[in-house]
Amino acid sequence: MMGMGIVIFAIVVLILLGGLYLAWSLWWSYAEVNPEDEAFHNRVAHLNDDQSYRMSDQQIANPPDSAAAWTQMVRQGRRRRRAPRSSRLR
Repeated sequence: MMGMGIVIFAIVVLILLGGLYLAWSLWWSYAEVNPEDEAFHNRVAHLNDDQSYRMSDQQIANPPDSAAAWTQMVRQGRRRRRAPRSSRLR
């Protein structure tokens, strides 16, 4: 009777370890990102940042005064960092 309990315990442990290994391997394949995809996601993030710093057409057409417009353009130029161009996005 004692030997049967050990066998059942060993089977349960093996099933649990197999389930953990399966979950880990599925997570690893899901979480792994190749360098091309990572570079593409970085370029898209830079484009989104550039779009978030754009001024509205109303602000461009009717600036409060020329000094404020110039200050805004200088600030925009300092904040923006150009992402490297890619033939994929053209």
